[in-house]
Amino acid sequence: MRVARPVSSSRPAPVAPSPASEPPVPPLAVRGLTVRFAGLTALDGVSFTVEPGSVHAVIGPNGAGKSTCLNVLSGLYRAAEGSVRLGDAELTGLAPHRVAGLGVA
Repeated sequence: MRVARPVSSSRPAPVAPSPASEPPVPPLAVRGLTVRFAGLTALDGVSFTVEPGSVHAVIGPNGAGKSTCLNVLSGLYRAAEGSVRLGDAELTGLAPHRVAGLGVA
């Protein structure tokens, strides 16, 4: 049986950038989102904040508005009322590729 030996290299090991060198990620703030489809209110005043590094779940029965909410956050749908902000940047009404370019995916 052969035992693998570590490979030596004259190159230094890669160094990951320190967290202090990267700008802090701002929170995603959703305030008062309302979406209507032909008189049907899919979202009615939805508000929440997602802090950087946190994990959240969106749960509810079929037709509760989960996908509609995520589609507004990503820019696929436009809200009739309310706002979506990433720190100081207003995301409400931005095209999906612009929202993704700001790091919301």
